[in-house]
Amino acid sequence: MWKKVPVLLIIVVLFFPGLIFAGTWDYYPEHNAWLLLSTGEVNLGLPAPGPSGDDYWEARNALLIIFQCLKRGRRWQVSLNGGDFVAGNHAIKRHRMEWRTASGSYQSLKPAGHELVLAQSGDYPGSELNLHLLLLSFRLSLAQWEPAGEYAGEMRVTLFCW
Repeated sequence: MWKKVPVLLIIVVLFFPGLIFAGTWDYYPEHNAWLLLSTGEVNLGLPAPGPSGDDYWEARNALLIIFQCLKRGRRWQVSLNGGDFVAGNHAIKRHRMEWRTASGSYQSLKPAGHELVLAQSGDYPGSELNLHLLLLSFRLSLAQWEPAGEYAGEMRVTLFCW
């Protein structure tokens, strides 16, 4: 029995790294559904000069979301929610951040406290039970001066099955 434990542990780490690293794996047994995030943090990096003289920050293919809802006849939805980006007493409104999927174009996030639907079962007729992947990029352009600082904000990715 004890000789099998290291082998099982290696298999779990290889196939389900989210179970081990940073709690980016979620399983919903009542719906036989799961959600895995490639990372627990997205860093936009250093600014780059924009075409109109403003600065922008961009993280391409920064977050991979993998999910599946395995009960037949269930509907599902993946959403993104969170607050503004804050550094001390200063804030950058969340809706100034833009997002896109690998094949889409940039669009603004919803304001703080409002849910943004990234994908839903109705978008995938006939393939609701399949394994789904969303590859997200983020961009923040500041047309006006903002106080310097390290801005941070929490965003939550949620899988709903019903």
